[in-house]
Amino acid sequence: MFVSGRPLLSTLAAWVGALLLLSLASCGSSEPPSARDHFASLVGDWEGSHKILGYPEEFEASYTISMEGDVLVHNFTSAFEGGFTGYERMTIAEDGELVATWSDSGSEESLVTRGSWDAETNTLTMQGEGTSWTDPEKKIQYRHVTVYGDDTLSYTMHMTEDGQEQEVMWIEMSRK
Repeated sequence: MFVSGRPLLSTLAAWVGALLLLSLASCGSSEPPSARDHFASLVGDWEGSHKILGYPEEFEASYTISMEGDVLVHNFTSAFEGGFTGYERMTIAEDGELVATWSDSGSEESLVTRGSWDAETNTLTMQGEGTSWTDPEKKIQYRHVTVYGDDTLSYTMHMTEDGQEQEVMWIEMSRK
């Protein structure tokens, strides 16, 4: 522990200087954005449609995306079943893996997914195990794939049950 604030201030100044040098070194870089930078670029309001396997109609939907420190927060609403809501918090683990927790008005338990951001293809892929939609006693695999364009996102949910994977949900959004 420091007795005076001087060593702490010197250390802090060194860190700030190093961060400035790193940020200047990346200016004009052709490297794709990091997951953190990509998350920050999503902040705002989004609108679009939500479609679910077995339902012929599309439902109006919206996202409000924000950052709370290094945590990406999704608030999702859809006209499905008269008013479906969902809430997700996603962060970057120390090993670089993405970790998210999703809760919604149609489920009794949260779904935890893990995955990665591919900056080259602008694709986020998350996977996890959760409760089956058709049998609450059964656990199945979920895979969520989101592809980002210029002010657009296209999301697909895949479920693997009894060894069979199928697409079960689609969301198309544009930035407001």
